Amino acid sequence: MKRFFLFVMVALVAVGFYWFKPDVYAQPGNLAEAERQQLLAATVQIRLHASLRDETGNAVLVENNGTWHTQEMIARGLGTLVQLDSQLFIVTHDHWGDLLATAETAQFYNANGVLLVEISGAVFRNLLHYRDQGTLLLAAPPELPLPLGVMGNGRELAVGSQVFLTRYQPGYEVVEVVVARVTAVTEREGIPAYLLQTVDGTPVVPGDSGGGVWFEGQLVGNLWRNQAVETVPTTGGAETMMSQTVTDMSVAAAFSAVAEKIMPGELGMEVQPGREEGVRP
Repeated sequence: MKRFFLFVMVALVAVGFYWFKPDVYAQPGNLAEAERQQLLAATVQIRLHASLRDETGNAVLVENNGTWHTQEMIARGLGTLVQLDSQLFIVTHDHWGDLLATAETAQFYNANGVLLVEISGAVFRNLLHYRDQGTLLLAAPPELPLPLGVMGNGRELAVGSQVFLTRYQPGYEVVEVVVARVTAVTEREGIPAYLLQTVDGTPVVPGDSGGGVWFEGQLVGNLWRNQAVETVPTTGGAETMMSQTVTDMSVAAAFSAVAEKIMPGELGMEVQPGREEGVRP
């Protein structure tokens, strides 16, 4: 007789790949087109690049049709341009892994995938101002456009609030806006957070980390984790291959926590780019 057990876990929304392609595309809900374009105009795609190195520190080379290339590691995520204390910053996630300390270049693209600026990894690290495992705040490179009227909001949301999320359009390197609702006001490892559920049932997936969470035209958080269902069937007491299904639930780090900690005189606080990855479930 077979017994089947179902385990549910909250998984970190990781960076670096994008693999889920649903059949149903999200609709912009009741968001006016001008407002949707404002959210997209404030959104940037971030990619960190570093050469893959062997144990001796030498770059790993791969051959392709007679030509040798340096093998790269890439971490990616989304970010939002906001004005804080009359300065322009980027709000994104804080689980970039080793590439935060080792990235050789950092690229910023707009929501449509057009390259805006490329800077060195050293310059990128010098832009870091604040991090708390759920959120990373960095000064925006001066080449990035100024999104008019976009500011971070320190208010806290209530259960049932409708919000808008910026995430990758499934299967494409462009960003879309989808509708979600707050199902719980919670925290993860001491970080204030919101549990979200997309209205149309489509998921937030790996690669969407850092995407903005918007309420009444203001940034109130960034996508941090997704929630998946893991199925572990057992036969005769022995576990067989586990399967994982991404759900329509996700976790966002609340920007209110950042707003409370960052005062005008603290925007230059020291950070430690080389520490371990952010919170894991």
